[in-house]
Amino acid sequence: MYQSAKERRATDPRYLAMKEAAKVQRRAAYQKVKDRRKAAAADEKTKRKAEHTVTCTRRREESDRKLMKLVTWVTKSSIPQND
Repeated sequence: MYQSAKERRATDPRYLAMKEAAKVQRRAAYQKVKDRRKAAAADEKTKRKAEHTVTCTRRREESDRKLMKLVTWVTKSSIPQND
């Protein structure tokens, strides 16, 4: 009985179409999840890149300030006094 039902399902066009439709749905659902994950990863990468740019800019500004202090200090002390 089980064997004959299995053989009927194997050749039934409605059953085969239903199986194929289910397969297509699964693939579409998987693709949607994959696309959402990819978009989220891209957003996260963009956010990280922007934060990195800001931190690098701040770090550079701070080091420039320190360097300018050093340069002005060295320049002031190296100017000969005409007394």
